[in-house]
Amino acid sequence: MDLNITGEEWENICEICLQEKFKDENFNTVPATTQGDWGLDGYTRTGIIFQCYNPEERTTNHDLHKKLQNKINTDLKKIEEYQKDIKILMDGVKIKKWILLTYRIPNKAIHIYAKRKEDEYRNKQLEILDEDFIVSDLLVIGYLEIAGYSKYGYEKDSAEIWLSVRVRYLL
Repeated sequence: MDLNITGEEWENICEICLQEKFKDENFNTVPATTQGDWGLDGYTRTGIIFQCYNPEERTTNHDLHKKLQNKINTDLKKIEEYQKDIKILMDGVKIKKWILLTYRIPNKAIHIYAKRKEDEYRNKQLEILDEDFIVSDLLVIGYLEIAGYSKYGYEKDSAEIWLSVRVRYLL
């Protein structure tokens, strides 16, 4: 199943879900308008960072797997590149988890790939990463039609109802 929404729409939906789920951990968004988003679309004050990804075109499982691998690689490299700025942004809190929010995991191999990247970045011993840094928690926020999403936008009330049913289980 492919979602017929833009990356920006997906990011907006994820943001609503994350603000509700992580409100007690002070979830913040990171706008990409100036100098990109440094490999994170949002973060909590407890050391969890989030990246949203939705390919805008229809894609096969094989292609989606390659795109997810590329997304993981690209954004982890950005965290390494911008670690000084991210450290300031996060007030010195080390990153404990990097979570990719996507609507579909094409196969189990992407979890293995993420685990390898987790090990690779732990071994780099970057100052910004917690020693127990986790990459392998890939989340599928899921079936947005349950949330009342329509082609013309989303409704916060419906998304919150959906949150209580779906995201609590998935997050």
